[in-house]
Amino acid sequence: MQNRPSLPPPPPPVEISSWPDREAMLADRAFILGALVRMHLGPARLGVLAMWAGLTAFGWLLVGTALA
Repeated sequence: MQNRPSLPPPPPPVEISSWPDREAMLADRAFILGALVRMHLGPARLGVLAMWAGLTAFGWLLVGTALA
């Protein structure tokens, strides 16, 4: 099992809103968006992105060298 916070249920319609005020809703939204960003943009994922960028650059270098 992963260490990720459980997500709350989707927000109710505006007519039956359960938040006491707009600031409480924005605080909940900021907390969940922060958790999602940390989950999807961690150091491992950025490392994999850098690895793929390096491999692509190296492959492009090999293609350019072969054409020259």
